[in-house]
Amino acid sequence: MAKKTPNDWAKVFRGLGNPNRIRIIRILSEVEKMSVTDLSEELKITLKNTSRNLSILHNLGLVDFQGKSDHVYYSLNSGIEREIESIIKIILG
Repeated sequence: MAKKTPNDWAKVFRGLGNPNRIRIIRILSEVEKMSVTDLSEELKITLKNTSRNLSILHNLGLVDFQGKSDHVYYSLNSGIEREIESIIKIILG
């Protein structure tokens, strides 16, 4: 694993710098997986907004997804880098 540059860390912190994304990570840390629809209902935000936030988290490598029928299920990425995992643990308390 390559050492993160300041620009890499800025992307991570920008990605985590949204309350709904933190809430998504918190929810996914408590369940094995959850559909976009269920996350949207839990967060009380639109499906579009939920999908956008999940896409950002996925691009950062923080969540994985799996398609099943008409639904997409998200889970925390089990292979998150240790440094980022430590930051998430601090954020989640």
